[in-house]
Amino acid sequence: MHRQGVNGLNVVTGRAAFYSMAVGRIVCPHCQSAVVDQDDEEHWPSFSESIDSWYAGGSGVEGCPHCGKSAGLNEWHWSPPWGFGYLGFEFWNWPPRDPGFIADVANLLGHRVVTPCGKS
Repeated sequence: MHRQGVNGLNVVTGRAAFYSMAVGRIVCPHCQSAVVDQDDEEHWPSFSESIDSWYAGGSGVEGCPHCGKSAGLNEWHWSPPWGFGYLGFEFWNWPPRDPGFIADVANLLGHRVVTPCGKS
């Protein structure tokens, strides 16, 4: 990937994971149980395999060990936020984006927008 210089913008197209610098918690969208927690990452290897599978063209579906239901990677509640998609914008050395700007982008695209956090 080619990164722009200082105060840059990189437009990412194609299958990509847009991630925060760490995983604090991953919560099941069905039963609201924490499957991965910063204190206990027992199930992270399973999510890592699902992410690898998604990159390779798979569905990226992960099962909850608590309730047994499955959900796609974007349905899980990631804290801090992660997103998996085909279009992303990486802002380098910019001030935080205004929430109105994020809402406008989501409205133009017609779907939710995830804003992972990089270094602070």
